[in-house]
Amino acid sequence: MFPSLRTTCRMFTNRVLKKLPSTKYPRTFSRSLKSLSGVNDIRRRADGGSLPSPRQVYQWVVSQTLQGSNTTEPTLSNLAVFWGQMLAHETVLTPGVTVKVIRGNKFEDIPPNCCSPNTRHPECMPIVMDYEDGFYERGHCLAIVRSAAYAFSPFSCTPLSLGHHREQMNHLTAFIDASLVYGSSEEEMRKLREHGGTGAKLAMDYSTGWSYPPRKDRPCKAGQSICDKRCFHAGERRANENPFLAALHTMWAREHNRLVDALRVRGWPEETLFHVVRKIVGAVMQHITYKEYLPRILGEELADILQLSVPTKNYRYDPNLNPTIYNVFATAAFRYGHSSLSERYQRVGHMPGTSPLLSGDFFNMDDYCSPHSDPIASLLSAQAYQHAQRVDNLFSRQVTNHLFAKKMNDPGLDLFSINIQRGRDHGLAPYTKWREVCGLPKVKDYSDLRHYMPEHVIERLAAVYGPAGLHEIDLFAAGVSEFPVNGGLLGPTFTCIVSHQFKLLKFGDRFWYENTHNPGKFSNEQIASIQKTTLASLLCRNTDVQEIHRNIFDVESPSNLRVPCSAILRETDLDVNLWP
Repeated sequence: MFPSLRTTCRMFTNRVLKKLPSTKYPRTFSRSLKSLSGVNDIRRRADGGSLPSPRQVYQWVVSQTLQGSNTTEPTLSNLAVFWGQMLAHETVLTPGVTVKVIRGNKFEDIPPNCCSPNTRHPECMPIVMDYEDGFYERGHCLAIVRSAAYAFSPFSCTPLSLGHHREQMNHLTAFIDASLVYGSSEEEMRKLREHGGTGAKLAMDYSTGWSYPPRKDRPCKAGQSICDKRCFHAGERRANENPFLAALHTMWAREHNRLVDALRVRGWPEETLFHVVRKIVGAVMQHITYKEYLPRILGEELADILQLSVPTKNYRYDPNLNPTIYNVFATAAFRYGHSSLSERYQRVGHMPGTSPLLSGDFFNMDDYCSPHSDPIASLLSAQAYQHAQRVDNLFSRQVTNHLFAKKMNDPGLDLFSINIQRGRDHGLAPYTKWREVCGLPKVKDYSDLRHYMPEHVIERLAAVYGPAGLHEIDLFAAGVSEFPVNGGLLGPTFTCIVSHQFKLLKFGDRFWYENTHNPGKFSNEQIASIQKTTLASLLCRNTDVQEIHRNIFDVESPSNLRVPCSAILRETDLDVNLWP
């Protein structure tokens, strides 16, 4: 028995499963209606007044200090940051409002016009500079479209009454099931497979001497590529947002095809072979996430206490859990990685400082054009050696001034401000309310925060939200600013939210790879083999990397020395002979 995709609404053990065309983001509690005069209002102050502009929050809280070598994590590598982005794209896709236009002979859905005063769509919530902010000119407009309302969506599984307030939805399965490799519908999956959707392998392009996903017909969105502007066709539409994310997608596709080759001798039908391998790949993704990634993000001790590491002693699936993605996780807490982004990302073989700035890497496919060596190896192994930035109130200006700019260093969008505005769009409760939900000590004035974040950040929050604005602070602004919990990267509020979500994703998943009470379960021997796999072993067996350190979510160090890939594979390679 194999996990299905999200093509139907179906019942199991008297509950609706989450593999639906679109699912509503649940909330920990209903957002406060005190400041909402109508269903579609965004969050305002409790007295109905306006909150400070998101860009003002950025100016006060973020822009005062620049990132540098003294603001990096001591051991965390950039691969952990890109793995986090991959997981976000595996579990979360919030659709925005679109309008239909005619292009050629067919209708297309495009974002509405948000920055023309005369034709601004009512579903827009742009950020307009009403002052000279040191980078953007007065009057500059950051176009932001509201997230689509679930009750109005043609994709919702069951009709809903509008209720008291607007809700948003997730277009993806919440499970960590490698849907970003295979797509989230049967139609998408067929398009990704060989032989018109009937082959066991994923379709790949071998024209450069290395295997990549095939190119799309259209150029990448706003990309700065020179040699070939077309994106890869992958299982998730954001796969090409940067070349490192595209490299992870490619690594997974190669791993799928490698396993197909290894298991083909069994003589299984192509359909069976495809789904057996899909199930293995999903299990490996789950395992690496809970074995290597989460203990690094949450801290090993807390991950063990909360059973968010693997192997799991006496794993038991809980059918009463709701494993859908929570609004606060998607809209605030799991965006913490935006703070860890660097100004520039190296490649193996490039002199320091010669790689593009991050603003030049967005939707840029030049690394994949006529390479002399495997770019997947160059891109991913380089990030295993480069330090990530700390999770804090410092953000790279490549994403706060130049996000998705048409040319490198041109004015673009501001990711920090977008996150603040998106939280208000979704009606997320303020920071202090989330502290209460997480059981943290209540704060009555700004001085109570001094045990949780730097004094200068508290002063800046007080300046921008005002003396009476403690209980109006946007969750994202304060959440990324907290001191990390012992052994982890996140502060207590985001640790609470993120750990709760990943607990649901593990124990609420009927197809979790350690669940031995499920039809089509893995054998104990197969589970043990999956649990040997590491991200380093995936990199070694799917690229031409010859040596790497064992734990590549951390940089190389005396306790994490580089070793030959042959040694890593002897220790961690998946034993395909266990699939008879």
